[in-house]
Amino acid sequence: CRKLDAASPRGQLVEFGKSEEGRPLLLAFIPSEQNLKALDRHREIAKKLALGRGLDEAQARALAATGRTIVWIDNGLHATEVAPSQHAPELAWKVATDESKAMQRVRENVILALVPCINPDGLDKVVARLTAEVTGGKLEFPAEVAAERPDLVATQTKLFQERAGGLD
Repeated sequence: CRKLDAASPRGQLVEFGKSEEGRPLLLAFIPSEQNLKALDRHREIAKKLALGRGLDEAQARALAATGRTIVWIDNGLHATEVAPSQHAPELAWKVATDESKAMQRVRENVILALVPCINPDGLDKVVARLTAEVTGGKLEFPAEVAAERPDLVATQTKLFQERAGGLD
């Protein structure tokens, strides 16, 4: 999603928080170029319609007619389910680049709010575990994690060794 954000006028990536272990939680908005330019307005419309405070039926209908549907999809809640982490970049690419009339209609009428991985801590642990299985027991961490969080690496390595029966 970072590459899409950098390369496409149809994507905007925002960090909306940090995981328990300090990894960024990312959200990609993927609509048409026009809807991306008006993203704040569409978010405000969606908020007003969701809350409904102070709106009569005519006002709500007028907002609904000018707003866009915002579809939120988060991926990767269960770290051992690997398909969502592979699905997210594929979906982002398809929505941003497909020029079929159907996808153009989707981008004009829908703002996709895509969380590539809602559980990056768990995903990294599963990746490390699977890597250890493939490499014969060597627990590995992404370079940025090893550099930024040596305390985490030490703790996770100790837990891994205890759970894996002493693998290096």
